[in-house]
Amino acid sequence: MPTFLGGQPVHWAYTNPLDGMYQFSDLSQQNSAGVHCVAIADSSTLQVMRLDDGTGTYAFHDVPVGQFPVANDLKSLDPDDVDWLTRGVANVSASVVHGNDLWVAWDAAASGAGENPTYPNAHVRLARIDRGTWTRVEERQVWNPDYAFAYGCLAVGSEGEVAYGVAVGGSHDYPNSCFGILGDYVVYFRDTSTATAGAAAEPRWGDYITVRPILGKRRFAAFGYFTAKSGTNAKQQPYFLSYGRP
Repeated sequence: MPTFLGGQPVHWAYTNPLDGMYQFSDLSQQNSAGVHCVAIADSSTLQVMRLDDGTGTYAFHDVPVGQFPVANDLKSLDPDDVDWLTRGVANVSASVVHGNDLWVAWDAAASGAGENPTYPNAHVRLARIDRGTWTRVEERQVWNPDYAFAYGCLAVGSEGEVAYGVAVGGSHDYPNSCFGILGDYVVYFRDTSTATAGAAAEPRWGDYITVRPILGKRRFAAFGYFTAKSGTNAKQQPYFLSYGRP
């Protein structure tokens, strides 16, 4: 039955709630038609929810990917032995559409005993999925033996270049946000963090960081933050970053 607004009928519909594994998943960005939401189904499978414009229905596609650690909780200790990833969980953190491709980023924990290949720290995984066949085209990892990465975000530029942002930290560096372009093997950031917000009492990181294409330019606009000591406190300092290839 339609709802009436100002005497005019307004027809509406709704979908059933998604499964709990979509709890931390965001909707895809830069969509031309339809929208997607991606979740971790198991240690080697992503599940994509597709909702096409004008259909009123949605569908699910299971996409096999490379094996990755299944531990749900992320962990990384800063130079003061504070776990700056205490609020981190293994989940899909970003997805973006480019042509027939769906790029997906998700957080994965450090490898457990006996798991192979071995990732000594939490890391970000990336996959490019063909939306015609719903198969993985390629897969990459953002990882380092000395640093943990998490909270990946994605954007696609005018020439198809894929930009990303991540949080990074570890035993030698306090958590910070940095940004780059896939294939360049370099990242950009504003200042080095000198503390973890909240310290041992209530450590926190992972507040909003993002990257988006700048329309009409071969550049990206990014928003991140670093943490600096201020007396006995630690203050989060947000910053804006514009970057791109020459």
